[in-house]
Amino acid sequence: MMPATAAITILAAVLLLYGCATAPAPESAAVTSAAVTSAAAPAEAKPTSVDEAYLNGNRIVFAQSSLSFPPDWTVHKPLDDDEQGMLFRFHDSDGSIRGAFEYVAFDFEIDPQKLTDYYLNSVLAFHADTQVHSMEIDGKQSTVIRARHQETGSDVLIALICEGKNVNVIELIGAENTLSADPEAGHRIFASYRYMPQDTDIRISRDVLGFYCYDGQWSWYDEVDRGFYMSGELEGRLCVIGIWQVEQDSTEVFARENVDFNIPLFDAHFFVNNAKIYTKGAGTRAEDGLLSLYYIVPYQNRNYCIYVSTKNPDLDPAQAHLHETIVDLFRFNLSFGG
Repeated sequence: MMPATAAITILAAVLLLYGCATAPAPESAAVTSAAVTSAAAPAEAKPTSVDEAYLNGNRIVFAQSSLSFPPDWTVHKPLDDDEQGMLFRFHDSDGSIRGAFEYVAFDFEIDPQKLTDYYLNSVLAFHADTQVHSMEIDGKQSTVIRARHQETGSDVLIALICEGKNVNVIELIGAENTLSADPEAGHRIFASYRYMPQDTDIRISRDVLGFYCYDGQWSWYDEVDRGFYMSGELEGRLCVIGIWQVEQDSTEVFARENVDFNIPLFDAHFFVNNAKIYTKGAGTRAEDGLLSLYYIVPYQNRNYCIYVSTKNPDLDPAQAHLHETIVDLFRFNLSFGG
């Protein structure tokens, strides 16, 4: 499956390759427990449960990995300089707690104890007040590590989930005492993890929007304030579609996008929860052929901005909303209101 943390670097992966296999490793490559007591028998944690309301309140399913967060948390794709293997980043409303979700695959079975010892003695070498316990995550006994950085005082909470030859790591880093004061908040995020079938993408953005795809045609792409982007193909070309809630109910909202529109207003309509909503669109076509279209769609006392971007010189901007691929996305894969 797929997750892990910004703590796993290429060097760390090499160390894991030689030090964390279930088969006996050469003495020179074995991970030791000199700095911290070995986690051979971590304490059993009090079970953490999450109900359906939490699981489906603020949820992402991406690359066969499902994770849920408190209502005001946000998810983003990795930055260009983030670690290889990171699937997405996330943070709370004020940025005092941030995290990462990564995945590392190997060609051998991973020894959970050696992996834990490696984290304690290498990744967390400059941390103190370290606590280790086991926790059932998606039906598997996994390891949770809590620690405090010796210099900055920041809290760290890590879940190590071994799935045979794959390692999933969910890492939370918070300001001093944010995680240690309420570790259960992090445990609920860990407990929400689920391994999902291939080609399944879901993004439920609180009670504002829901995106559900089970055939791999569309996938979650990134987040925007009160909404998100999806990516797929439109006539064999990359297409990115964004939807987010806005305050205005007219095309005046386009001004905030800082776009110099060279495509004038045109009539359009979208199917929103199977209701046909009439609206207007406007957009721009760049010199390189990139087409960017914006629409405002009112629905049930809320207003949404719809964004369509693709590089297709033959696509008529005024007819893009009628394209079968876009029509099907709105009719079968999107839920307005969660």
